[in-house]
Amino acid sequence: MIRTLCFLVAVCCCIGLISGSYTAILDTGDEVTFTEEVLLGDPSILDGRVAEFGVCYGEHLFWDFTCRFGAEDSYETSVSFSQKGIHEYILTNTQPLNVYEQSGWGASTTGGMELSPNGYGAMIGTVVSMTQRGTEGKMNLRLADFVEYHAPAFGLNYVSDRYICNEYVDSFSHITGLQAWADSPSYEAFSQLFRFPVQDDDIVTITVWVNEAGGVSGVDYYSNSSYRILVASCATDAGLYCIPSYRDDLTETVIPGEYAQGMGMYFIPWKEYDDGSVYAGGKKRVTLDVDNAKNVCPMPENAITYDLIMDEESETVWLLSQEDGLYLLTRLDLQTNQVLDRIELMNLPSGRHSPEWYIYGDLMLVQVADQIALVTAGDTPALEFIAPTGDTRKLFHSIEAKTTAMVYEDGLLYLADARYYDEYLSMLVFDKNGPVYSGRYHCSLFECNELGGTQLQMRVKPTVLE
Repeated sequence: MIRTLCFLVAVCCCIGLISGSYTAILDTGDEVTFTEEVLLGDPSILDGRVAEFGVCYGEHLFWDFTCRFGAEDSYETSVSFSQKGIHEYILTNTQPLNVYEQSGWGASTTGGMELSPNGYGAMIGTVVSMTQRGTEGKMNLRLADFVEYHAPAFGLNYVSDRYICNEYVDSFSHITGLQAWADSPSYEAFSQLFRFPVQDDDIVTITVWVNEAGGVSGVDYYSNSSYRILVASCATDAGLYCIPSYRDDLTETVIPGEYAQGMGMYFIPWKEYDDGSVYAGGKKRVTLDVDNAKNVCPMPENAITYDLIMDEESETVWLLSQEDGLYLLTRLDLQTNQVLDRIELMNLPSGRHSPEWYIYGDLMLVQVADQIALVTAGDTPALEFIAPTGDTRKLFHSIEAKTTAMVYEDGLLYLADARYYDEYLSMLVFDKNGPVYSGRYHCSLFECNELGGTQLQMRVKPTVLE
């Protein structure tokens, strides 16, 4: 098949339809090979497993591989070419709501920049008042001297067969009062639902450029604060589910926020919003009906939330959180707002641990520091084991939450991933005591010198593992 494709591609090149790079790749050999690199353990533990993944070149040339592991590993290859580029990607951020404190930005204009009358504008004005015309001024200021609550950036995106929601407010809008970078009918109400008090040691660095007429022609804003604002979220056509979180990102210490109905998971229904536009497919634009927001799952004030994952089929939502060092998975029924399951994972001393959450089918894997916890979701969720990760740098450097495939069988957890921009398939195996195998399977396609290491890449699609 590859020989035939070489001929077809060569013909296309002769008539000037595609570049010679594609034939250069195909001329590297009749057969793609893989080289096994064992990092830990015995590869025979993979016998019987099958992994599928893909490689693409320039969004035109595609290889799909099926790797069958056994006494002699075998690989099946199919290749296809599309004259019109095919762009593939996997959604890397499933959160419909994005709320965050923008730590740095810059803006400039050929004319004068009007400043907002709020505290942010007054803060910029303080630097301007200390700067001579036609020069640059720079100052470090305490944010709490000007504003009581953060005014974070805000992004809200949701699309379904029925609805569309697309709202955005940039931090620049708070400084200037301009609406050019702000389109959100719900932001003002939402900003009163969750409020994040400015801390006394929040220091910002402001640089301004003042023109000869005394107008502000440019502003740079930077904050080195370690305090992090996060609102985990997921959504259905009924509305948005979200949980606020405010913490010191260095120590994962909770910073008290001011939440209208206390700490917990809030449900905010959609309401139709006529913006004067007509949307394809008869979709209606919606916005948040903040007036009817409800805390459907109260939580302790010291809870730290990391992520929400919705299971639309069972109409439930999973929450990953931490309370006093105890990491938890909680499942909520979206119809009754009742907690169905609460699974206690690892209990770790305070500190910054940055948990990672991998989900594939009915398997959920949580990595925190040097431990992993495996949970089988299903109808009756259960904690299967908690195990050490061993050398986390080697084992987890090459997997991603959105593309990792998993199988749990006979007490063994198998993981496979072909990460974007990597040149190999990564295979990991764990049991209840920790890692038992780690290997990389390098693809010979990447040895083609004509590629320059820039255009050939692992296709961005979920790996399949059986």
